[in-house]
Amino acid sequence: MKWVLVFITYWDGQIMTVGDGVFDTMTECFFAREELSVEVGGNDGYFPVNMQAVCVVTDSLDPKPNL
Repeated sequence: MKWVLVFITYWDGQIMTVGDGVFDTMTECFFAREELSVEVGGNDGYFPVNMQAVCVVTDSLDPKPNL
């Protein structure tokens, strides 16, 4: 399993999302989320109004077994 950091913004009536990294652990993803919050003008993991980021666990990035 991997963790994907998804950055969400609401701008001019539109919701926009972008993947902002893939991580091996939830902890790594959470640290990256906190850094991102500062980069976009927030602090201590809090995002400015109209912005948020979430860590989503996924198995779609795992190698598929040969059948």
